[in-house]
Amino acid sequence: MKNKILTILYICLVSVLILTFCIGVPIYFRPFYYAQIKPLQLESVSGYSYEQIKNAYDSVLNYLTLPFTEFSVGDFSYSESGKAHFVDCKFLFMLNFWGFVVSLIGTVLLKVLDKKGVIKLINFFNFKPYFYSSIVSLIIPLFLSLLNIIISIGLKIESLYKSIVDNNIWSDSL
Repeated sequence: MKNKILTILYICLVSVLILTFCIGVPIYFRPFYYAQIKPLQLESVSGYSYEQIKNAYDSVLNYLTLPFTEFSVGDFSYSESGKAHFVDCKFLFMLNFWGFVVSLIGTVLLKVLDKKGVIKLINFFNFKPYFYSSIVSLIIPLFLSLLNIIISIGLKIESLYKSIVDNNIWSDSL
């Protein structure tokens, strides 16, 4: 029973590791964004130079990824609601970072304990835990996408209803 629970924990940790790694790569690999500045013609569209755009991006990413960093957008101006958006984003970036760190440590720890014979990661139905981790890593984004579609459809129906019916009975009950 203990090995089954530890194997399920291992599957969950590997799944979180995969997902947070996939989210983290475009966040932390800044040259990917720099390479987009010219093809997207951001200089001509925004009126800022390549260095100003790069500096603003670096400033925002430093704020989002480094603790105790003050909010800055380089030479760009911003509204308080824009700043509030990035405050919310910082929480999500930190959540991803710590999710990656904790899942990496947990995955490595459980694998080392398995290799040393302290615990035994078991196969379910002759499939290794990595098989189930990959399935979970696919199901989570698909589920979240489906949930987003369902919520969007509900909001569109509500908006349509409000535009057709001249009362606020339905929205008051929400």
